[in-house]
Amino acid sequence: EILSGSIFFAFAGIYWLTEVLTMMGKPLVSKGIRTVLRYLGAGSGVVFMVAMIKVYLINTVPLWDNIFTPLEFTFTVITAGLLFGYVLLNAFNGSSVGSNKKMAGIGVLLIAIHFIVMIARILDFSGVVTSIHQGITVLDEYSSMIMTQCVLMLVAAILWVFSAQQTNNKVRFYSILALFALMAAEIFGRGVFYGMHFTFGLI
Repeated sequence: EILSGSIFFAFAGIYWLTEVLTMMGKPLVSKGIRTVLRYLGAGSGVVFMVAMIKVYLINTVPLWDNIFTPLEFTFTVITAGLLFGYVLLNAFNGSSVGSNKKMAGIGVLLIAIHFIVMIARILDFSGVVTSIHQGITVLDEYSSMIMTQCVLMLVAAILWVFSAQQTNNKVRFYSILALFALMAAEIFGRGVFYGMHFTFGLI
């Protein structure tokens, strides 16, 4: 995970630097090399995400060792990445009302699917019983955090759709609010993910 993360940040950082220098009129490398760096950054980012997922697929931890872990990690990367890209495009006038509506539609669909995955995960985890733990009891302890995450995700979806109907500064303002709401939801989600950790057996 550390190795793949370092490679990702190296490629992404170098690509970002070359693009910034090019926009400043001081191209460091050719367009072809920048394109290669962009693809290397994206590819190493995928490898980094896969490495992170594999860290948590531990067969003694029932909450983590299932299909929902890679699904939720993937939803986080794609949804937050799409919204962040949406914010940047509008910040630099690189989008249009039509494009904004399409991206908002895709984003809301992803959030809706994420809700379904969350419900399926909760139902699956509620049935886990070990020698000293019960999944339903742990879920009850974190119910307020789960509800907060759901509300924030819903707020993010509403703000995202609303921003797509706006123009100029308004779309920027509401899209940034949507991004903050989504990131806050992810923080609560990670809190639940780590807080509901327990292993099969006596520990």
